[in-house]
Amino acid sequence: MNYFLRSIAIAFLLFYGSVTFADVSVVVQVTSTYEVVKPGVTAQYTVSGSYNGTPSLNTEEEAGTVEWQYGGGNITADATISPSAAETTWSASNTRTISTISNNLGEYILRIYLKVRIQIKNKTTGAHIRYIESTGRGSAKLKVTNGKFKIVLVFDDDFAGRSKTRMGVGEGATITVEAIDPVGGTTTIESTSGTGNITVSGTSVTAGNFSGSGTITVTAKVNGKTATTETLGVTIVAPTGVRQEKIIPVDLHNGWTVPVTNPDRKLYVSGYCSVGMRVASYLNPTDVSFHEIDVGEGTCEGTGTGSLLFWTGNVHPRWKVGVSTGNIAQGCRVEGPNKGQQPPYDFCSFATENVNIAAGTCTWNIPCEYHCNTNINRPFAITIGKIVLDGKKGVTVSKAGNSVQHTSP
Repeated sequence: MNYFLRSIAIAFLLFYGSVTFADVSVVVQVTSTYEVVKPGVTAQYTVSGSYNGTPSLNTEEEAGTVEWQYGGGNITADATISPSAAETTWSASNTRTISTISNNLGEYILRIYLKVRIQIKNKTTGAHIRYIESTGRGSAKLKVTNGKFKIVLVFDDDFAGRSKTRMGVGEGATITVEAIDPVGGTTTIESTSGTGNITVSGTSVTAGNFSGSGTITVTAKVNGKTATTETLGVTIVAPTGVRQEKIIPVDLHNGWTVPVTNPDRKLYVSGYCSVGMRVASYLNPTDVSFHEIDVGEGTCEGTGTGSLLFWTGNVHPRWKVGVSTGNIAQGCRVEGPNKGQQPPYDFCSFATENVNIAAGTCTWNIPCEYHCNTNINRPFAITIGKIVLDGKKGVTVSKAGNSVQHTSP
């Protein structure tokens, strides 16, 4: 396995010595120049000292040179620190470099000592009078852990803002790995497998054809050490609904007309009791891609009342089209059923030459369906389409929360 050393702490220290120690205290700070090492590899630490306080002096005295001495270091069992012995000479430098090493898993405490001595001399003659000395201890944690990595999926439709642990039915992704204990390394995949509602082949992952969950298992080496295993849970989601937006009608045909002032984006046929709208359809949820499936509407029978009673049993046709790539704000767009303009649209309309037609309604509870890798139609939502005649030359068409109205002159 691959191991790392990490979590170097900064600590305040203990002080001891003669009565002059109350005047000057030493603070030792320990930092690491290597935050990632393997077992058996030496980690280096920078140890620096500073002191607080001012020596107590009489009127004839003044402070002179400041010198430092490494006071030694030690570590809990199963690891070593070098140098461990205290220095015997003083230096003007307050910084030292020490090394530590461990071949075993565990958490270790380092204790590192620094000493300071301040020369006290005669103000007038500069003659040495005495030294004030103080010692401080710094502590740090040394943690040796298993080498760890995380599984990161790179999706075939990897749009901004998408989920990294959820996949749309039929969606594909590639398995990659990143070392994370604690800040990186080189990771090599040894093997992969999958269980549940996914298919794993090498580094390729394909979501199943229906909602569910799956688990990806990867065995990898980190920094060339013995392979370890990690898992990633993935949720597979089918479409849950369709959102429709009215779009500006262009590319008109078959007598349909756009009003000169048309904030409602409606259409009508002159001389008819008529109204229509074009809507673009988008799939929920928006954080996954449904780019690999076909989506559309299934069959159902209408229910008529009043002048449209005879429409009862009128069958809504089934259709299927492809789906666009993902968009976190809108969702994947359904590419039809009409492909004559961008975006492709669904045309919802009613028109009759009888402008004086009596009041009536017709309603369809339209199943939304998808199929994925097979021709099995899987329903996932109901969209209500409705025509309402008011008996006063007016008609309203509505579908999936959108509606338009027009009254013939």
